[in-house]
Amino acid sequence: MRTLQQTIHLMVFGICSATSLPAAAERVGSGFYLGVAAGHSSVDIDRSELDGAVFDGLSAGGAIVVSGSSTFEDGDTSGALLAGYHFNRFIAIEVSYVDFGTAEYRSTGTVNPPGPVFLAPASVDLSFESRGAAVAARGTLPLGNVVDLHGRGGLFFARSDLTTTVRIGPSQGSQKDSMDSVSGFISAGAGFHLGERWTLSLDWSRYLNVGDEDEDEDFRTSDGSDVDTASIGASYRF
Repeated sequence: MRTLQQTIHLMVFGICSATSLPAAAERVGSGFYLGVAAGHSSVDIDRSELDGAVFDGLSAGGAIVVSGSSTFEDGDTSGALLAGYHFNRFIAIEVSYVDFGTAEYRSTGTVNPPGPVFLAPASVDLSFESRGAAVAARGTLPLGNVVDLHGRGGLFFARSDLTTTVRIGPSQGSQKDSMDSVSGFISAGAGFHLGERWTLSLDWSRYLNVGDEDEDEDFRTSDGSDVDTASIGASYRF
């Protein structure tokens, strides 16, 4: 026959078990993590827009464009370092440093420059580099213990450099304009958990209007350009 002491003991054990299991699960899902990612970036700029800008710039400088052609590499290798904190299995905050690499445009041709020279070879090179820090909220939907779907949204604080080099005949000029901008970004991906500590992830991100600012000391622009990245990453949870 069960004694009162045994009954109380069993009740206390049951109550403690019921309250400790959620707390244990919460601890498993929370904690700091560090990660790295690498992939490919692509800037949303149309080559024909750059062709038009170069043509207008040469014409405004007094040169008559006789012939020309252009190439545009709109993307490069991207990389990121990140750190975050999981409040639980579903919600985290994250900070990161992202480098998009360099997008490069080159136009070559022949112009009739101002002055005594009738025809001269000409080229215009543009390079666009951008990198910066991002802060985001991250939501995760676990699909069992191995796979999850996740999304991020936040702000990207970018430092962008536009370098322009113009050559006409033997003469050359170069200028570098720097822009600081704050823009939003969104991201979606899937994670694959390798045990309790390591996670591999595949992610797509879009950074909106990178380089968008009203005015600084050297450069004025009305809007920036979207940048897309596709990356693979690894993170370690402490």
